[in-house]
Amino acid sequence: MITSINNAMTGMINFQRALNIVGNNIANLDTHGFRASRIVFREMPSTTWRGAVSPEGGRGGSNPIQSGMGSTTGSIDITPLPGELQTTGLVTDMAVQGEGYFVLSDGRNFFYTRDGSFNQDGKGNLLFSSRALAVMGWAADSSGQINTAGSLSPIQIPLGLQWRSNATGNISAVGNLDASSAVYQPPAGGQPESGGVARVKVQAYDSLGSAHEITLTFKKTGNNQWTWDASLASGDTSVISEGSGTLTFDSAGKCTNPDAHFLLDPAGSAAQDQKVKIDYSSIMQLAGTSSVNAQNMDGYPPGVLQSFTVDTDGIITGKYSSGLQMVLGRMALASFSNLAGLEKVGNNILQASANSGAPKIVPPKDGDLGGIMSGALEMSNVDLNSEFTKMIIAQRAFQSNSRVIRVSDEMWQELMNING
Repeated sequence: MITSINNAMTGMINFQRALNIVGNNIANLDTHGFRASRIVFREMPSTTWRGAVSPEGGRGGSNPIQSGMGSTTGSIDITPLPGELQTTGLVTDMAVQGEGYFVLSDGRNFFYTRDGSFNQDGKGNLLFSSRALAVMGWAADSSGQINTAGSLSPIQIPLGLQWRSNATGNISAVGNLDASSAVYQPPAGGQPESGGVARVKVQAYDSLGSAHEITLTFKKTGNNQWTWDASLASGDTSVISEGSGTLTFDSAGKCTNPDAHFLLDPAGSAAQDQKVKIDYSSIMQLAGTSSVNAQNMDGYPPGVLQSFTVDTDGIITGKYSSGLQMVLGRMALASFSNLAGLEKVGNNILQASANSGAPKIVPPKDGDLGGIMSGALEMSNVDLNSEFTKMIIAQRAFQSNSRVIRVSDEMWQELMNING
């Protein structure tokens, strides 16, 4: 009877733990990114009263006689199934569509979460709101390139603070110069200029972000030969040097020396001369009206960072008041060989344990990892119907084990009375 009481007590302890797990799951029904836990029971080692006997000498064998010693808690695991996504409309809210965990840091240690309810501080750092942990990823360089093989750094999106401009370094000219036109004649004696001539105005930005209106002028000087010249608008005190040259064309009307450049020296600045390359490879000399246009100019004026977006690849693109769109960085995700081995540390965050395996840090949608959905949050994966069922089972099992103890106690009292 003592054994039956001990067995029932182990059952009551285990089902009390099971009820604790159920209560915690239900309490976190609306917790973002929460992963429900489950408890697994194991049988305690049995007491063997008689071992098994093999059949021999015409006698049959016999099975072992053993008495159970109750149950114990084998494990409490995190269920890895993802929760449903809920749209919020906030760009700083993010959810992982599939496997993977956001990477967080306090400056010394890394933590992991499925809860993407992020916000920003006064410097534009993207933070995990519950603990003010930095959200980690890869920052883009000045040209918008990202090295995901490099070290992680805090994601920073300084809205309203970051100004950016870029000096014009490349211009492409496209169009046609009339092959049938006469050689250019400058104006003389009150007569207008005549012969082959074409002009196009382009906008170029210097290293300080100032705009300059530059006119490219083309003049025919002979068969299959034109000169070009770059000049600044009237009133612009900047200086252009090396801003002229000659273009030659073959019998098919294709330019044979398309590479050219000029130097722009912004007035009143200590900046060095800015080299602007011009690509004339798309200029043809064919019979027909001369018409030249400029395209693919890579400069832009200063602008303040006004907003940003995050795509499914985790790439963060900033939008500036100047109309510029520039890649600022990329989110990082972590995967583990044993997700159930992650250790909860509260506030919807986890940390690696001795049995979770080392984290593999990669960009979203790398391998089996999911993509990022901005403007949404992952809800808890708790199944309320399943938790109610577990709660009823735990309650009934606890009551049944307590009944075993009462019956064993009654039998013990009767036995004591008999012996008395």
